[in-house]
Amino acid sequence: MGTFNYQFSAVALLLLIIAESSSNINHDKSSLLTLKSHITSDPYNLLTNNWTIETSVCSWIGVTCHYGNNRVIKLDISHMGLQGTIPPEIGNLSSLVSLNMSENLFHGLLPTSIFNMSSLQVLSFKNNSLSGSLPKDMCSGHSNLSRWLRVFRLSYNKFDGEIPSSLGQCSHLEYISLAHNNFVGNMPGGIGNLSSLVTLFMYENLLHGPVPTSIFNISSLQVVSFSNNSLSGNLPLDLCSHNTLPKLRKLYLAYNKFDGETPSSLGQCSQLELIDLSGNGFLGNVPDGIGNLSSLVNLYMSDNFLHGPIPTSIFNISSLQIVTFWNNSLSGNLPVDLCSHNTLPKLKRLYLTFNNFDGEIPSSLGQCSQLEWISISDNGFVGNVPSEIGNLSSLMRIFMYNNLLHGPIPSTIGNLSELSYLDLHSNKLRGEIPPSLCNLRSLKYLHLSHNSLEGSIPHCLGNFSRFLLLLHLKENLFHGLIPTTFTEGCLLKSFNLNGNKLEGALPKSLVHCRNLQVLDVGNNEIEDTFPIWMENLPFLRVLVLRSNRFNGTILLDSNTTTVPFPSLQVFDISHNEFTDSLPARYLENFVSMINVKENKAEQGNIPSSLGNMSVLESLDLSSNQLVGEIPLQLTKLTFLSKLNLSFNNLDGQIPQSSTGQFPTFDNTSYMGNSALCGLPLTKKCKQDNAPSFVPVLPHGDDDSGFIDGFSWRSVALGYGSGFIFGTTIGYFIFRYERPKWFVGLFFNVQDKINYRSMKRTNVARRRRT
Repeated sequence: MGTFNYQFSAVALLLLIIAESSSNINHDKSSLLTLKSHITSDPYNLLTNNWTIETSVCSWIGVTCHYGNNRVIKLDISHMGLQGTIPPEIGNLSSLVSLNMSENLFHGLLPTSIFNMSSLQVLSFKNNSLSGSLPKDMCSGHSNLSRWLRVFRLSYNKFDGEIPSSLGQCSHLEYISLAHNNFVGNMPGGIGNLSSLVTLFMYENLLHGPVPTSIFNISSLQVVSFSNNSLSGNLPLDLCSHNTLPKLRKLYLAYNKFDGETPSSLGQCSQLELIDLSGNGFLGNVPDGIGNLSSLVNLYMSDNFLHGPIPTSIFNISSLQIVTFWNNSLSGNLPVDLCSHNTLPKLKRLYLTFNNFDGEIPSSLGQCSQLEWISISDNGFVGNVPSEIGNLSSLMRIFMYNNLLHGPIPSTIGNLSELSYLDLHSNKLRGEIPPSLCNLRSLKYLHLSHNSLEGSIPHCLGNFSRFLLLLHLKENLFHGLIPTTFTEGCLLKSFNLNGNKLEGALPKSLVHCRNLQVLDVGNNEIEDTFPIWMENLPFLRVLVLRSNRFNGTILLDSNTTTVPFPSLQVFDISHNEFTDSLPARYLENFVSMINVKENKAEQGNIPSSLGNMSVLESLDLSSNQLVGEIPLQLTKLTFLSKLNLSFNNLDGQIPQSSTGQFPTFDNTSYMGNSALCGLPLTKKCKQDNAPSFVPVLPHGDDDSGFIDGFSWRSVALGYGSGFIFGTTIGYFIFRYERPKWFVGLFFNVQDKINYRSMKRTNVARRRRT
């Protein structure tokens, strides 16, 4: 009887366990089906076809169950492109150990029930669109989450508010990533209590204030990234002293507001592979101790206030691949034996631009066999460009502009089959462009302006137009013809030959360059008629023909109905020999500033249609042979800030207006027209009943300086009713700031823009952490 009772009890207990297990698994299934019902888009039908009522929850995709009790312990539905919200029922998965819903499109709030899951060790929602703030007590003493949580990953969402100070009470945390959100406030000091923490990503938030020094005492830390915040203060002087950070491999502090000196103790973090202190206010010298970091691969210290020489020991770290110190005040010479004796066998990129380095460029640079990028622009380097650079078979970009380099361009550069950027502008280079450059079939960017180069322009550069994007040879001594070899499929965007001695005609093969945005052949000796064939180039923004020998009338194809020069913003044909007038439909399409100067124009009137150009800001028709009265319609130009009608043969009364800009112009706008009368001139008209307005001098413009031959306020264009005139930078530029394309092409800072883009990428590298 006793045996029977025992067996009955055992069976009953087993049935009870089975019933409870079945109840729990059904409970888990119900929670997951609720989650499924909140998903509004399942582009691959992964859950739609798999998570069904008829099948076991343990067989569902992304679900892992415990082998003993069949409870759901792991949910991984990452990288599925799912869209929707997360319901609070997900917190009912009470046995869940790992929850990963990363790389989807979930939005809305994160349910607080998740932070009460007692078994959770991994919580990952990176790269969604979740928002809201985190619970302040998420890891407090009574929170279930604090028991086991090891991985906490919410990066690349839209969370805001302060980071909870209780985070430091999740004592088992090894990995924290809250990067690329909108968290504000200070860095919680409690994080320094996380003695098991290995990785800490807080980059790209709105954090401010100092970093708690206790964080730099966590001996387990390997990766720290606080880049792109507004953190401030000094780094601890004993940052790596006393073996406090024995395992630290990567330190990202770029683009904050740190200041003070770079701690010399940094050289005692012996495992460091990457240091990024760029974009702060660090000052003083580069610490010598960095040269002791034998495992260092990447060193970024750009955009600070560092001065003095770079310690030579840094150039003896054989593991180095990237060295960037650009935009500091560093000085001195580079070591003569920079790459000798295989000291930098892995160096790929060297950025020293915008400093005060001088001396010659070491010829030993040609022994850095892995170099891909050399940037040493905006320094005081002298001497020749080393011919040994031609040995660097992996070299893709050379930036040496704005130095004091002289001599010829080495012919050995033609050996660099991977070279895509060659920028040597603003030096003192002489001689001809070496024919070997015709071997550079990967070249996209050739900038040799502002040197003393001579000879003819190699015709192969026209053939390069199938891959060349920018060709700038401005302000040299080139003569002869412009290459005529621009072929079908030309990709050229900017072509600048201003300020040479080029002659002949403008090559009609340029019509193949459909992507052309800038064409500047001003200040040469080109003799041709107006290139009417260019008016259909869809992206042309700048056309400068000034100070040449262009001549004749500007004729139109009577059958065409297309808008001429649809994207043009700068049109300068001044100081040529054009006659007659610019077609009226040109004027109707131009919405830029207008200047007219010194063409061989016939007499004519100022067209009243100018009054319809409502965005016109500058009108300069001086020094022509204009006759007749000033049209009253010009008083409607409410944006007009500059008017110059001087030295013509105008007559009659100056139009008067109580509104707009006309009352602001003084005598200088009308001088040299003896038959004009009325205010602001002292000469009165015979029947002067016009009201008297006190003239107000126009305000100055800080942006009136010339840029690469242009002025923001006046660059000549042509139009005519018996005369020629011109236009300059358009309404778009004046009203909505200088566009990047124009700054890059005309301020000669395309390289600088590239670097700033590059450094932002290097800061956080958009790691999907």
